[in-house]
Amino acid sequence: MIFSEDFARLGGRQVAFASVVMLLSPIVAAVGSVCAKRWGSGVHPFSMTAVPMAGAAVVMGALAAVVERGRPIVFGARPVAALLYLAIPGSAVTFSLYYWLMAHITATKLSLIAYTIPVVAVVVGVLFMHEPVTARMLAGGLLVVTGVAVAAR
Repeated sequence: MIFSEDFARLGGRQVAFASVVMLLSPIVAAVGSVCAKRWGSGVHPFSMTAVPMAGAAVVMGALAAVVERGRPIVFGARPVAALLYLAIPGSAVTFSLYYWLMAHITATKLSLIAYTIPVVAVVVGVLFMHEPVTARMLAGGLLVVTGVAVAAR
């Protein structure tokens, strides 16, 4: 419901694919949480965060070198700010906290975080990108927050 207006703009088969991805992503996140909880106990949260991110950086860097060949590298204020936001608070801090929480609460409760990500994305878009707030977005956000609260209880 939160992104239904964006889906309407896509149109066609892309809407069905985007809807399936949005519905499956919490399941994938929950499976990852359960696996990390079961087999990752005793591993420091920074290790659980740094190693996969370093591996992803190498893979994405190699992919960018191939796919983006010949394109200029832009180090403007906005791209650098976006990169720093995604790297530090958007990834390193959040995933370290996530893995720290994993040692302190059940995987079931922790998996509920995946449902709040779209709400946070909308709030960030509204605050920093001046995106409009619609009734559907508010209703969808309220449904998500209510559902997470009920499931957590």
